[in-house]
Amino acid sequence: MASLKPISDHVEMVRHSCGELNPIEASFCGGCGTNLGQGVPCPSCEHVGTPGARYCQQCGGRLRPTTAAADPELENRVAAVEAEIAMNREDLQPLLQLKEQLDAALKRVRQKQGGSGAATSRPTGAKSASPRPASTEPTEPERQGDDEPGPLAASVVQAVPSPAERIERGEPGPTHITVVHLEERPELQHAMRSIVEQYSTASYHPESALAEGLPDGRPLVVANLLGNNDPLEVATAPELRARGAKVFTYATEGTRGFVIGMTELFPPPFEPEACAARLLTLLPAAPRVLVVSGADAGTPELRAHLTRQGCTTSIAFDERQAAGLIPSVRPNLVLIDLNLPRGEGLRLAGRLRADPLNAGMRLAFLWQERIEPALFRQYATRSIHDFQFKADELGRVLMQEFNPGGAAYIDPR
Repeated sequence: MASLKPISDHVEMVRHSCGELNPIEASFCGGCGTNLGQGVPCPSCEHVGTPGARYCQQCGGRLRPTTAAADPELENRVAAVEAEIAMNREDLQPLLQLKEQLDAALKRVRQKQGGSGAATSRPTGAKSASPRPASTEPTEPERQGDDEPGPLAASVVQAVPSPAERIERGEPGPTHITVVHLEERPELQHAMRSIVEQYSTASYHPESALAEGLPDGRPLVVANLLGNNDPLEVATAPELRARGAKVFTYATEGTRGFVIGMTELFPPPFEPEACAARLLTLLPAAPRVLVVSGADAGTPELRAHLTRQGCTTSIAFDERQAAGLIPSVRPNLVLIDLNLPRGEGLRLAGRLRADPLNAGMRLAFLWQERIEPALFRQYATRSIHDFQFKADELGRVLMQEFNPGGAAYIDPR
């Protein structure tokens, strides 16, 4: 958000509940905070404000002069509700983007079916499903098992052009995803391989492939943080980062553990400015970030960088303080310091992932000092005892990330 232009001293100012200082006479959108005239649709989000109403340029909340509060308790309640509405509107943005992607996919399916009436390709091992005629609209939701793709997903998979057709049309081919699995357990290796091999643009490789040389493509490292060979160091190796590797993490020793999902990792030496720039590429407009770290070095600087870019940035110094802040802050992303004592960082990640209310929250890890693998494994083993682990959950989360809208989206062409 651009800073306010200088104003004269006689203009009355009011500080909104979000902390932004605004001139009372200024008018901004009540939906997104964009500067606009009174009672006209916002050019950014098409929200129509009440004529004569004044809004905060930071969060879009209603501005009220502090000298005219007839009922302070009621005023505070109204401000809280308005702030809640603004946060809910931000949370809807990822769902709206996913809807646009699915609408575009459905449109391509109908065009393909209308032109040829036949499906062309599908990922290996996917279950068959009859495509719906292009002229037929669904009249009610169709339900299916958790492990079976729905009719829409199956139709999208079937109707996409084959690689040969794309080459003939002169279209660019998909980026190949090279999945590297840091896991010793055969049952989890098998579960992961069965998912990856459903996609013609992805290939599965065990950890030993790192020494042999990975094929071309963008690496996706799937790492069990309780692995024996320092998975944090392997997942952040310079050669993988140079190739733009993504990371998907989980923590289990067999029957206990939890799935974290797509994860950003920031190893030492920690660079606050680079970290802030990378986080901003992952977040929606006007994001909320919670940094959980007990270290003084780098944390205030990181907060300053994020705040300058329009982030609402909060800091917690331990697991307990973070758990108390999350319901009120409602962060889009939580950046956790793995150097917290007694493995608090990984235990906090498990607690967040166990709560369905945090399903859309992204997690990232930093560690400003190298962690000895044996000590990390000791703390990590303690942190997973409260959570029951099933391989099905690992597969379910990974499929969500592979499908449209997921952070590791793979086009099954």
